[in-house]
Amino acid sequence: MACFAASCVQLHNAPPHVQRKAFGGPLPSKISAASEQPQAARRSTRQKASTAAVLTGVGALLGKAQVRRQLRSRREAGQQIVVVGGGLAGLNLALRLDQMPWKARPEVKLIDPKDRYVFLPLLIDYATGVVELDEFAPAYFDLLQGASSVQHLQGIASQVDWRRRQVSLQAGDGTQTLSFDALVVASGSVGEAEARSLPGLSEAFESGKALRFCTLADAEALRSRLQDGLESVAIVGSGYVGVELAAGLAEVLPQAASAGRIALFGSRFLSGCEEANQKQSAEALDKLGIVRKTGRVTSINAEGLTWSPAGSERSEEVHSCSLVIVTGALAAPTEDRLQLASPQEEDTVVSGRAVVDPYLRIAPGLYCLGDASAGCPPTGQVAMQQAETTAWNIFAQLSHLPRPTWRRFKPNAMGEFIALGSTQAAGVVQPTQLGNLLPPALPPVLSRAIAPTVSSVGKSSSAKAAVSGRPASLLRRLAYLYRLPGMHRLKVAQQRLMRPPLVRETSRLTWGRDGLASLISSKKQGGFLEKIVLEDELSERLQWTTNSLVNAKKNGTPYRHLLLHGPPGTGKTLFARTLARQSGLDYAIMSGGDVGPLGKDAVHELNKLFSWANSSRRGLILFIDEADAFLRTGRGSDTGSMSEEARNVLSAFLHHTGTESDKFVVVLATNIREILDRAVLDRVDENFEFPLPSIEERKRMLTMFMEEHIHTPTKRGKVIEVDPALDESFLEQAHADMDNPHLDPVETFSFLRLVSADGHEFFLDRRIAYECDTFKKMVEKEGFKEGQTNEIHLPTITGKLLEKVIEYLYFKYKYTDAKVPIPEFPIDDDVVLDLLLVANYLNLY
Repeated sequence: MACFAASCVQLHNAPPHVQRKAFGGPLPSKISAASEQPQAARRSTRQKASTAAVLTGVGALLGKAQVRRQLRSRREAGQQIVVVGGGLAGLNLALRLDQMPWKARPEVKLIDPKDRYVFLPLLIDYATGVVELDEFAPAYFDLLQGASSVQHLQGIASQVDWRRRQVSLQAGDGTQTLSFDALVVASGSVGEAEARSLPGLSEAFESGKALRFCTLADAEALRSRLQDGLESVAIVGSGYVGVELAAGLAEVLPQAASAGRIALFGSRFLSGCEEANQKQSAEALDKLGIVRKTGRVTSINAEGLTWSPAGSERSEEVHSCSLVIVTGALAAPTEDRLQLASPQEEDTVVSGRAVVDPYLRIAPGLYCLGDASAGCPPTGQVAMQQAETTAWNIFAQLSHLPRPTWRRFKPNAMGEFIALGSTQAAGVVQPTQLGNLLPPALPPVLSRAIAPTVSSVGKSSSAKAAVSGRPASLLRRLAYLYRLPGMHRLKVAQQRLMRPPLVRETSRLTWGRDGLASLISSKKQGGFLEKIVLEDELSERLQWTTNSLVNAKKNGTPYRHLLLHGPPGTGKTLFARTLARQSGLDYAIMSGGDVGPLGKDAVHELNKLFSWANSSRRGLILFIDEADAFLRTGRGSDTGSMSEEARNVLSAFLHHTGTESDKFVVVLATNIREILDRAVLDRVDENFEFPLPSIEERKRMLTMFMEEHIHTPTKRGKVIEVDPALDESFLEQAHADMDNPHLDPVETFSFLRLVSADGHEFFLDRRIAYECDTFKKMVEKEGFKEGQTNEIHLPTITGKLLEKVIEYLYFKYKYTDAKVPIPEFPIDDDVVLDLLLVANYLNLY
């Protein structure tokens, strides 16, 4: 009450301008201290309440004014912030400090012994060849180019003197002492290292019998061993790293996995993980052929290891293998850890992790986060959340903000993912946290595709939802991509997700509909060449080539480039797609006609195309249709007829295909083989001619089409069944017409030229036009004349759909007398909706 009264006296005696600032006007004269107004006791309860409300408002205004003054006078220039450890927590903290609204930015020194930042969640992906080094381990120099206040010091922080506010740095040029106003320890572990080892482990490391898996150097060593070939592997540790590593190795060593020669040892399987993830991961490993052994590994020897099964009284067993990979605590590096001079009486470090307060401080001005801090799960998402909280608290500390403005750290569990190979994963997510887990600018088509998978599972649990398979893998990769530092995530996204402008279609993951379907769809593919009608001899050769491609991918040998030549529409593009599906490679389709219009930029775009092809982790079939448009003859003949741009493009292509590659296969397609440059033909390992189909082959094509698109849907739609009898004379005439290059089909009969929305042209026989009421009305409207070709534009129909409609009409009115309506059920899974719209537009039923 004394303070309350004193505040009243102070405000009452204050000058008018102070009263106006506090109240928006002069202070009423009847408001005064209780000690100077004895009659205040006789005031009504209502007057007292009004006075208290006014004074409460004054106190709030003064508090806000104080905060504003402190924000305006934040800190003097020259303050130092030292961050020890450039991992996930340390690097993100340094970048976030650079973005804070400083009046005068402090200097941020980021200490790490490495020259590269390593995104540890993708370490296994690098070891097994899924990602490349620059994608998940960029150089600090590149990452910090946009952070002007952050400096990377390559060295080891060995000792912290908290009382003197100094840290000792051991660098290549000796030892130096750095002063700090705020210190952040994010080095992974602190204090004395615990002596946790196994008999024979050190000797196994030296001899190469065993590898630890913890750092980038470990991943590079494992990657090298995998390239040399391994017959059998034993993984010690069945936690996150052990399980993901086992699944990744099963893809790289499929024969060893199927023979049960990849074993996973651990006392508990995925201890501390979500129960749903434990179950899904166990099922996935069993399906891959991984042998899970529950027990304790007791020693490492020349044969492999010895272990004691859990719950068994039997003596130790010997497990023989080519390589032992050690994960978890046994794989921890043995270099010196950061030593803290304890600023408090109680123990600061427990089991290699520092005890912190709610503000993530060991002591005032000394922060600890990431794996080095106790009390929170040592996960990547927690480390990033700690970095955000610590950045604000350091800003508040150096800006002298009051304690209520500081943030207490509370971890927010958004989800848990476990990779089970390059395209499979298990995950448990919080449905309410998907907005925080995924990029805010995630394309809507992707969100719509993922949402049904998550929400349908989430209905069974109000708190968590389990996802698995390809959708879980997609969520995991997007979440990790979103957490790559700075602008590096955009670089990785462009390399791995965005297709080059020259690529018209691809099965690789893109933000578009086709790429997304290729990742999420798990439809089983049919037998090889089932839907391609070819000569028997050609079919056998293509089958042999496909088998050799499969073996080349399995053994890591260079691929062979192919040339397909023959008239249009003979199955060249379809074969390239089928070849990719059969071999397990991705495919990309480009047209040679797209290169010329690029002019001087053609070489640059071609270089981007092959760089993108080289980044494929599965391997890529690059199908170049109309290759003669930019690879035609010119060298060794009349080079003067070629423009400089054309010569440069040809040289760029020859440069990229001049050496053998295990990343991509070039499949060239042309109508006439002889017009290709001789140097291009030298790059080709196998030639295949796709001739025009014979009468028998065309019968098979038409029968196949009717069976798939007419008979089967008709039966499902419960409409009239038809006889697939063919008109022999029409087929013979069509075959003769196609073989006669001088015969223009438009001159043979009167046709309707139908132009689709995307510019494709189709010719409809006059007799069919008269049979179909819809086209007959179009003919009459346009003024049809015999011997001429009327052109009709259909702006709502694509070429693919119009082609199906034309084929159906030829079947309906030419090859049989049965009147069959277009079925009401799907004709093709990809075009069902649009095809029904077309049918409605044309009034065909």
